Amino acid sequence: MATIPPSGAGSKIPESRTWLSKRVSEVAGEKIRDVLYWEDPKMSGIWLTAGFVLFFLKMWCRYSWATLISGFLIVHLFQSILRSTFYSFDAKVKDSFKKVTIDVNSAKSSVEKIVRFYNSSVDWYCELAAGKDVRRALEALGCFIGVWMLTYFLSDHVQALLGFVCAFSLPKVYEIKHEMIDEQVTKIKEQAVQGFDALMKKIPSAVRKNEPKPKNQ
Repeated sequence: MATIPPSGAGSKIPESRTWLSKRVSEVAGEKIRDVLYWEDPKMSGIWLTAGFVLFFLKMWCRYSWATLISGFLIVHLFQSILRSTFYSFDAKVKDSFKKVTIDVNSAKSSVEKIVRFYNSSVDWYCELAAGKDVRRALEALGCFIGVWMLTYFLSDHVQALLGFVCAFSLPKVYEIKHEMIDEQVTKIKEQAVQGFDALMKKIPSAVRKNEPKPKNQ
C-alpha cells in the first residue's frame, strides 16, 4: 500500500534555487515543484495534457464534476476487471495494483499551512486597511484594480485555464531569466517609489505626525 508522505519530508531544499522555487517547495512539496518546473518532462506533459482535457470537457462539453468523476471510475474499474481477468495467472500483474492513501501527518501539515497562510493574509490586510503604510496600501490597491480589470471579462473556466498554464510556464521562465526579471522589477519599483514620494510631497495633509512642523519665519 502506497502512502503519500508529508510534503518536503526527508529532503532539504538546495540553497542554489530561486526564492520562488524554494517557496513552491515549502508550500506544495517537492513532487508538485518537480512537476511545475519540468524536472520530469514526461510527467509534467501528462499533467498539462490532463488539465487541457479537463478544461475541454468542462468548458465545451459542459460535463459536471459528478459526470467526470463517475466516468473516470467506470473506465478505471472496467479496465481493472479486464486486466485481472486476462492476467489472473500472472502474480506480478495481479499484485501490481497498489492502494494510494494519504498520510495523517501530511494532512495535518497541509491544514496547518492553510491556517498559517490565512492568518498571515488577514494580518497583512488589516495593516493595509489601518493606513499605517499608505505606500503599501496604494500598491495593493493598484494590484487589486489590475486583477479586477484582467478578470472582469473572463469566465471562471478561462481564468482557471490561464492560472493552470501560468503555473506550468512562469516558474520555469523565472528560474531561467530571474536575474533579468529581478533587475527590471527593481527599476520599476524604484520609479514607482520616486513617483509616490513626489506625489506625497505635493499633498499638504501628507505630513507625518511625528515630523516637526516648520516654524514660521
